[in-house]
Amino acid sequence: MDNSRYELLIFIYLLLLGYAFERSVFAFNVPHNKKTNQKKWLSTVPVLSYVFFFFVSVIEFSNKNILALNLVIFFIGCLILIFGIIFRYHAVLTFKKNNQCWFAHIEADKVNFIIVDGPYKYVRHPYYASVMSELMGIALALNSYISLFFILIIQGGLLCLRIISEEAELIKYFGAQYLDYKLRVGLFPRKEKRSA
Repeated sequence: MDNSRYELLIFIYLLLLGYAFERSVFAFNVPHNKKTNQKKWLSTVPVLSYVFFFFVSVIEFSNKNILALNLVIFFIGCLILIFGIIFRYHAVLTFKKNNQCWFAHIEADKVNFIIVDGPYKYVRHPYYASVMSELMGIALALNSYISLFFILIIQGGLLCLRIISEEAELIKYFGAQYLDYKLRVGLFPRKEKRSA
């Protein structure tokens, strides 16, 4: 293996280690409400799945020849990962800027109002969008295509179940106000509808 590929391999593992450290620090600084009304498995299982897919992507990458790494896909994956991290912080900071307490679980009765600025203006669940971006970015950067497929199916499915549960609670608490927000803001960014 030539030196440049060896250096790239070291860089990739250092990047992964740094990301794992950042994600761990972030996760341990989020308050957990032990008396939540939400189904606890909807908080625990997606987190465990996230950790599992992180390691599966790394293992899939580790079993490849570094010379076979597609550098274009690597850099695209890195950009998606960086976008996901920035979007996650933007979502949480917007939530906190509006004097809301960020919990690991949704607690609609602890939310004073529906946030409609920052990333919440474009996506109803920017934190979950960032989680998917981060995992997909890691899998792409590592050229771990099998992991990417299962991330989309399993992690995406788990987050959809969590979104359904959260939105049911938000509708119960906010009623028509949240339903109006759902009509205006999608799960994914979409074009603004023009008035006729």
